[in-house]
Amino acid sequence: MVKKLETPISITDVGVLLLGFNRPELLKKRILQVCESEVTNIYISIDGGDLSHTPEMDSVKKFAENVFQNCSLRLTHHEENLGMTRHISSSISKVLSLHDYIIVVEDDVVLSKNFIQNMLLGLNVLIKKEYLGVVSGHSSFFNKNLKNKWRRIYTPSFWGWACSKDTWENYNFDLTNTCIEDDLSKSNSWNSMHKFQRNYMLGQFLKLQRDPLFTWDVQLWFHLLKNDFESIAPIFAFSGNEGFGDTRAGHTNYNKPRYIKNHKISERLISKTTNYSYFYEVLYLPFLKHELKKFLKKAKYRIEKLF
Repeated sequence: MVKKLETPISITDVGVLLLGFNRPELLKKRILQVCESEVTNIYISIDGGDLSHTPEMDSVKKFAENVFQNCSLRLTHHEENLGMTRHISSSISKVLSLHDYIIVVEDDVVLSKNFIQNMLLGLNVLIKKEYLGVVSGHSSFFNKNLKNKWRRIYTPSFWGWACSKDTWENYNFDLTNTCIEDDLSKSNSWNSMHKFQRNYMLGQFLKLQRDPLFTWDVQLWFHLLKNDFESIAPIFAFSGNEGFGDTRAGHTNYNKPRYIKNHKISERLISKTTNYSYFYEVLYLPFLKHELKKFLKKAKYRIEKLF
């Protein structure tokens, strides 16, 4: 549980972290989107290696220095390639050693014009409700007419997100020596989840136990669940991902899934919170089952056609 503050936190309390590697044109897009908001503390971290040390990336770094000349900008471009997991986790820890709160944006994450303000609102919602957890900007749903609200969620998306130093504390991407099932069995959040989702998540955690450097965000799901942290996400997305189909991407080099409206994002400011279980059980879970049935039906048709 987080201690209530007498006054809401402001953008001066937050470090905004932009993460890049070998996609200078995408990093430049994120710089342009973030600079449209009122920000104070900007951190840009670029992973290293030959692929990222290019004239194009040097140009983007100079562009950032010019755009954020009235902000506190700290730009790091690593000489060696740390790899996604080590780069992202170490960069977040570094920023949170200097600030109590962080907003994290990777170079392929599309942002609404109110993204930063919504993240700040979300952090204050968590503080007001005395929650430790993540504020996520993404959802698989989009509607431009309905009012957007926060919903409680156990496994947030990390396509544009925020958290506190206390939430991140003791995060570890290496689950090699962790008793995953024992730790989760003590979690009220885990035990209240639908069996369908628990089975899926457990498979992901065990996979990461065998290969800790494959990614970093699934380990953060484990960290949130193990500690019974309460995260929030919007019903309708105000951030998305444009990295699908990009051969330079680590995990999104395949075509965009049909259910992800990653180029349709809500511009509304939000503050109210809705119930997690109602949204998931009544709306989201039936939606996933419907998509799975359609996929299996299509796969069966294609197999039959082959024979």
